[in-house]
Amino acid sequence: MYAINVCDLERVSEIQRSFLIAPVCQRRDTVNCEPKMVAGYGVVLECHDEQAQAIVDVIRIKHPRNLVRCYKRTRRGTWRKV
Repeated sequence: MYAINVCDLERVSEIQRSFLIAPVCQRRDTVNCEPKMVAGYGVVLECHDEQAQAIVDVIRIKHPRNLVRCYKRTRRGTWRKV
């Protein structure tokens, strides 16, 4: 399961939000990916892990890790930045 930080979505272009992220975030479920931060909530990508990883890879072409925070859920249930 993958998620993208809600606050960082503004940095992603409108085209990427409309065609990459919106189709896989229909319920708009949010999770607290970074509990120690106020802006640590992410919107869950509701798709297979392979498709979510491809979406993250496309976002990474233009935006580095520190500008658009993406997360992957670990086996222990915590979230790790990818």
